[in-house]
Amino acid sequence: MPESLSASIVTGKPHALLTWEDKTDSEQGFNIERKQGDGGWSQLASVSANTTTYTDTTLAGNTS
Repeated sequence: MPESLSASIVTGKPHALLTWEDKTDSEQGFNIERKQGDGGWSQLASVSANTTTYTDTTLAGNTS
């Protein structure tokens, strides 16, 4: 299970860098999801086991 998830914006780009600690050795990977506004969650990507970072390059400017 991932712990200590943090997100930061990449300076000068509409990108978000996600980082976390991988606290297990039995996962098959992680699903990265996003929720925009009042909408539902949607899957952005899947990353392999033991991955601890993901850069989301699909952000739109001025959104929450």
